[in-house]
Amino acid sequence: MGGFDRTIENVDSIDDARYGSSSHTSGAAGGHDIYLRHMAKNGVTLVGPVTGGSGDSLSLRTDLDEILKAIDAHPVKWKQNVDAYIEKNCIQVPPDNTIEPPDISDWPKGDVPSSLNLVEAGIKNIIWSTGFKYNFDWIKLPITGEHNYPIQHRGVTEYPGLYFMGLQWMYGSKSAQFIGVGEDAEYVAGHIAGRFG
Repeated sequence: MGGFDRTIENVDSIDDARYGSSSHTSGAAGGHDIYLRHMAKNGVTLVGPVTGGSGDSLSLRTDLDEILKAIDAHPVKWKQNVDAYIEKNCIQVPPDNTIEPPDISDWPKGDVPSSLNLVEAGIKNIIWSTGFKYNFDWIKLPITGEHNYPIQHRGVTEYPGLYFMGLQWMYGSKSAQFIGVGEDAEYVAGHIAGRFG
């Protein structure tokens, strides 16, 4: 569908591409989508992102519904793109009208808490699986912009000899993946060769 060929030059928003939601999927049991609202319906307590903590309590954001709406929208948009590609290329496939499991749109129920007391909730262990943020503070040059992301074009910075490689959406959607990092590396290598050629 050309998704891996998209670059920073042909996306609506580079921030959405770099930092937006992605599909929640699993390869277990032959592969399936994972829906947070479905997990809530099955008994999982969903809360907003942690913003701080003191003593036995965590402070939480209360915009959980907005976060879930953005997550829910991703597979819907993906399906629309797949359907458009199928139609454009006259591909014969059985129709797939499923977008999400039924009866989950109004989950989770109740108010979203702004704090959580770990002792009262019976929580004894926390596993932090929050992903990561870039931190280039160890490079003593003003090389980053918003979100602490390096200011570069296809890995090339304004500082001679300083390059980046393998960053999420550095130039394209596959910049941080094995199938795409080679193209960015070729560009950087060409730039280096040009400096000394």
